[in-house]
Amino acid sequence: MWRFLSIGLLIFSLLPSVSAQTTQPVQFIVPIASVTNSGLNFDNRGQPQRTIKLYEAWPASQTQRQPNPALRVHVPSFAQKIDPNLLSNWRKAANQPQTMLVFLADQADLSQASTISDWAERGDYVYKILTEHAQQSQAPLIDKLRAQGVTVQSLWIVNSLIIEGDQQLALDLAQQPAVASIAANQTWNNPHLTTIPATDPENFAWGLTAVNAPQVWGDWGVRGQGIVVANIDTGVTVSHTALLKNYRGWSANGLSNDYNWFDPTYQYRLPTDPAGHGTHTMGSMAGANDRQGMALGVAPATRWIAARACDVWTCNEAALMRSAQWMLAPTRVGCERNQQIACDPRPDLRPHIINNSWGGSGESTWYSGYISAWDAAGIMSVFAAGNLGSDGCRTSAAPGNNPNVFSVGAVDSNNLIAEFSSRGPTSDGRTNPDLSGPGVRVPSAWPDGSTALMNGTSMAAPHVSGIAALIWSANPQYIGNLAATQALLTDTTVPRYSAQCGDSATARPNNVYGWGSVDAYAAVSAARVDVAWLNLPEQLVVPANAQITIPITLDTRQVSVAGTYRANVLIVAGASTSTIELELVVQAAPNTSQFTGQLVDFWHGRGVYGRVSVGNGPSVYTDQSGRYTMTLTIDSHQLNAQANGYHPNSASVDLALQTTKLVTMTPDIPHVQAEIPVISTTLTFAEQRTIPITLSNLGTQPLTIKPQIPNQDWQITPAPSVGLYATNGLAELKLKDDQIYTDALDLGFHAPLFGKLANKLYLSSNGWVSLNQTGFSAPSSNCFPANNLPNATFAAFWTDLDPSKGGIIRAGNIDPETFVASFENVPLWQDENIVTPAPTYSFQIIIKRSGLVEYRYAAMNSVPSKWGIGTHSTTSLAQAIGCHQSHEYLTTQNWHLRNQATSAQWLSVEPSTLTIAPNQQAIMQVQLKGFGAMAWVQHPALGVVQLNTNDPRQTQIAVSAHVGLQTAPYQTYANTIVISNPLADP
Repeated sequence: MWRFLSIGLLIFSLLPSVSAQTTQPVQFIVPIASVTNSGLNFDNRGQPQRTIKLYEAWPASQTQRQPNPALRVHVPSFAQKIDPNLLSNWRKAANQPQTMLVFLADQADLSQASTISDWAERGDYVYKILTEHAQQSQAPLIDKLRAQGVTVQSLWIVNSLIIEGDQQLALDLAQQPAVASIAANQTWNNPHLTTIPATDPENFAWGLTAVNAPQVWGDWGVRGQGIVVANIDTGVTVSHTALLKNYRGWSANGLSNDYNWFDPTYQYRLPTDPAGHGTHTMGSMAGANDRQGMALGVAPATRWIAARACDVWTCNEAALMRSAQWMLAPTRVGCERNQQIACDPRPDLRPHIINNSWGGSGESTWYSGYISAWDAAGIMSVFAAGNLGSDGCRTSAAPGNNPNVFSVGAVDSNNLIAEFSSRGPTSDGRTNPDLSGPGVRVPSAWPDGSTALMNGTSMAAPHVSGIAALIWSANPQYIGNLAATQALLTDTTVPRYSAQCGDSATARPNNVYGWGSVDAYAAVSAARVDVAWLNLPEQLVVPANAQITIPITLDTRQVSVAGTYRANVLIVAGASTSTIELELVVQAAPNTSQFTGQLVDFWHGRGVYGRVSVGNGPSVYTDQSGRYTMTLTIDSHQLNAQANGYHPNSASVDLALQTTKLVTMTPDIPHVQAEIPVISTTLTFAEQRTIPITLSNLGTQPLTIKPQIPNQDWQITPAPSVGLYATNGLAELKLKDDQIYTDALDLGFHAPLFGKLANKLYLSSNGWVSLNQTGFSAPSSNCFPANNLPNATFAAFWTDLDPSKGGIIRAGNIDPETFVASFENVPLWQDENIVTPAPTYSFQIIIKRSGLVEYRYAAMNSVPSKWGIGTHSTTSLAQAIGCHQSHEYLTTQNWHLRNQATSAQWLSVEPSTLTIAPNQQAIMQVQLKGFGAMAWVQHPALGVVQLNTNDPRQTQIAVSAHVGLQTAPYQTYANTIVISNPLADP
């Protein structure tokens, strides 16, 4: 049951939450429009040399932390206390010993943990409460079992025991009032995981770019410093170059695996991964660059630790439980087996964030208690949603669908939900997942030192874990505040909508994407604190047993008016945090004026986020629109501006003459400018014409252009939203579920369809018709192109319909020029155990003698989990109109489809690749050829030349061609050419 959720399959400094503030603020009185250097005292007496990290923070609210309501972890429950899986095993072998997980009824109360702000103190409190409670409550039962010769292993994270015994022992234990339940130690096989070597490395793995992680690194230097991440998985190959130096146990002197690595099977004494899954997920969280220089991890400056709870392709519950416990208080390697090694549990060395890319089908809550214990200790856990989405809705996996879990679905590089990504809702109506992240063809570390591509929500979850690490690194006030962190992650997602699983078309969250696609840049931007008037060093090395002065700069040019301003300085030293409150009293000063400015993009005029400094003084960050405000002396000033991805720029401003200034920032990228001609003409047969496209590179980097002409047999355009044809006079077709109508349907005329004159077609109960005979109704619908439809298929609404349960399907001519295949109130197939009525759908496929094909729809309100609309010429040529992965929804939108000559027959472009240096021009030639006309098609051919560029602002430019093609002035009959218009002799 518990398996990896994939398809096919930190600087060592623990940052705490904010501790109690000092009672008296440190006050500074300075004039406005000035820069003052000062200092704050830091006392390191009685401490060794250490590095302290400094953060700006706003004053904490006066609201005191309140305890949670009674917080006791949940334990599994069964009707007769004994897991039915155990009873089933004993029915097969009555006296066979089984591993049993015995959960006690009396669980510790962790309510007070949330009131503790210090990281080390909070972990120690939770550890002591749990261990002391377990020791006291388990003692009588352990003594009794050991007296019977039963070997007992005690667990304390959830008050429980692991024992080996027969059915009689389980029955005896079930009679004990102290015992809440007895569960089986289940082991489940995982589907074989497949990987693809990553052969085309980029600067960044695509998932990093998709969540905007490199922009976080570049703009703020936030890369996860000071945060420890972990995974419970198949292990991690520590020797991988992208992971070695981020391992918390790594140093230049070698590896120290105590407190950093746990293998409950004791097979490996240092981080090892015989399967690869755990190495891959860790790479997406904390990996540095791979061998080819591609960045892999969202938070590459974090440190990582790991537990190997899964043995190649299986995980058992006991190993997962013991790994969960170890995470709460890491120990020395092998101490549980070798009594010569002291375990010395260290809850202060627990990780901040645990990624869990494992799970199983169903809605078991057996792991909920372990998550609650982590929550109490301030550990954030992230779970994969599951890979059962191909089966539709209500497919979320456990523990990803537990109420106290933060769950992640998977999207592809086009930000569309992956077909395999599990969907909600849960059986009790909760929306699942919480959000989505990159999970298709994700490149990350592989045990052999290479980089491999994998699919799965397993790959999406570590992207979210990495972003949580960035948030906590940017602002340690979020550390341990799980609700605030989860709210920040969901509030800053890119909205994604889907009505697949019963949600409205604008529901957010919904049961496909959750709140949307995760965005690291938006999340960190909202989390970080920039006190414009305060400047601190990022870190300082403090000598042992010394007092030092922390240098600070107070820049009152960056306040708008005189007054009192407050902020905090957070000093993070190892596992403790101290807070110094500052009060800045800004006094009015003569000869000053408020100044406003903005950084704008040179090409688009949009605001640019960046930093501005006046002269050589401290700099201020702009807001997201590039705006900033300062108070300066009425004089001339030099402004120096910087922004990630832009060339620095400077400007002079004289406040005696102006109080606002725009500074343009030139992006350091290629910038394409294309002179797009109007290509609309008629060609005589065999006529050729060349149309030039002038392309300019106005940017600062070389511009590369690669043209492409997409294949398309059909011109597809939106049609007026008219009602369905009245079909009462047409014959009703009696179809069962998943059936092709027995006989070919006669169109009543010959129509030009799919490049030939057709007069018959075949109809499927599942919303499509085809010119080709087939016995397969293709109930498993998908997006186009598809490989399970016959060639030459029109799919107006391809989904798994069941006309045997209702509705009417009719077909025939409503006039000599028009054939209609009509689906009227046909229900969706659904399991017989579902008592709610299935949704029904009404739509028509209309074919005209001229070759015009039309799709018409009645209201399509509740779409199914899988559907597709389009045409299917061959397995390599299809045109999509929409499908379940699209963010567009079916309403009463109708479509017109017109057969046309294949674009490649009459449209081409040269050269095949073009590189243009900065500030240079080049020509691309579009060639039109008067061939490819079809005698029965009277409308012009429509084609597109796609210019694919490396300009990140304009990655694709479309050049439309609208050309009339005349047919040949002859026809061929049995190798005899007949001239259509012979010239007469004079």
